[in-house]
Amino acid sequence: MARRKLSTAHYLHTVEQTEWEQVETTMTGKQLRKRFPVPTFIDIGATVATPNTGQGDDIEFLGTPTPDMVPLDDEAQAYSDKMAEIWRQGEYGVGTEAVLNNLSKQMATAMATGQPFTGSVSVVGVKPEEVAELRSTVKALMDQNAAMMAAMLNAKEERRR
Repeated sequence: MARRKLSTAHYLHTVEQTEWEQVETTMTGKQLRKRFPVPTFIDIGATVATPNTGQGDDIEFLGTPTPDMVPLDDEAQAYSDKMAEIWRQGEYGVGTEAVLNNLSKQMATAMATGQPFTGSVSVVGVKPEEVAELRSTVKALMDQNAAMMAAMLNAKEERRR
């Protein structure tokens, strides 16, 4: 069945895909929209499964399991045993460095092949305070961009008059 329990929070691509929509407004006022698949944040203790193997409230995820997913059945244990040597060799690094190294490799592969990124990323070592700070920084940038766009549109309207 390949079911696992998360021992740390993860960002995973799930069968029920989550998308982020980018909306830009051109100088003529036309809106351009583009959607990007993004991973879903799944907290510690959640039970995840590979597609079509879950039970009840299990979250079905795409991609490969990480060392921070505790196997709950024989199939999951067999895969973890197979991957144990790779995980021990430190291919994934340690803490935040591991997250960035793994993510960089997966994104480079996705960009080279032209396929959307569908990897699993463990958030071991990532501090909640750092995530909160990043969120506030991104929000401030979004607000600043919205203000600049509004100013540009107002300036354009003024020139038309």
